[in-house]
Amino acid sequence: MQFEKEYEEAVRQKDVEKQEQFLKVFLQHSQKSKRFLTEYFKLLIERGKFSEANSQLGVLKEIFSTPDVYYLKAYWFYMQGDIDSAMSLAKSVLESDPDHKNCLTLLKLARKLVVGKEEANSLFKSGNYEEAIDKYTECIAIDESNKRFHAIIYTNRATALAKQNKQEEALKDLDKAIECNDKYPQALYKRGDINQKLGNFDDAIRDFHSAQELDPSKYSLENRIREVRVEAKKARKKDYYKILGVPKEADEQEIKKAYSCLLYTSDAADDMQCVDLGGRRIIKKKKKKK
Repeated sequence: MQFEKEYEEAVRQKDVEKQEQFLKVFLQHSQKSKRFLTEYFKLLIERGKFSEANSQLGVLKEIFSTPDVYYLKAYWFYMQGDIDSAMSLAKSVLESDPDHKNCLTLLKLARKLVVGKEEANSLFKSGNYEEAIDKYTECIAIDESNKRFHAIIYTNRATALAKQNKQEEALKDLDKAIECNDKYPQALYKRGDINQKLGNFDDAIRDFHSAQELDPSKYSLENRIREVRVEAKKARKKDYYKILGVPKEADEQEIKKAYSCLLYTSDAADDMQCVDLGGRRIIKKKKKKK
């Protein structure tokens, strides 16, 4: 009894490691407990252990009725973000058992996710990026437990933010997407793309490598990685236009004026004895000794 109270406390504290430990102990003593088998199955899914959860279904088939097993399999699909497969299984259960409460709840929730995502995608495709972002945000709030689905939505929202040139915000969303599912190649590829645009070249290369390893048939990125390495090499060279605060199309007079101001107002001029600006060279004049 005390052991069960400690388990309930671990549930309240959302300590998933302790929950898993307690459930394993319970199942050693009560291998056919529907309650603990179900909670263990759902906890494995919550922890992203989908292969172990799928193996657990074999045990559940011996104890649960067929509709209940199908529901759990539908739930397994649902929590992986495979909403279509989840809906299909739930519907098949409801054909033989129209009052199956868990399947009715799951199907209702799944439909909300599908409708919300489709509306957001439609807004994105029509160029209504701000409205699409709002709709993606609403999708995330529908079911806070479905992390794999969140990974898809965060990636889509990041794409909409990038279209508005909000690269830093897009990067934060992609970090969230990968936190929800670190095996999602599309999020890793998109984060690599954003990191490249922001000049985070090492991070971009890591992301591209990860995306390629997860899905080499879709993401063959060796050329892209070489391109990033070239950009990184160029970026290591000093951008004297940036130091001078002038555009690259500035004429010689503008460059000399900016350099003159820099010479007397900043220490940045100390390392600019001879500056090559696209063939136009400016030599720093030595100050006369007083």
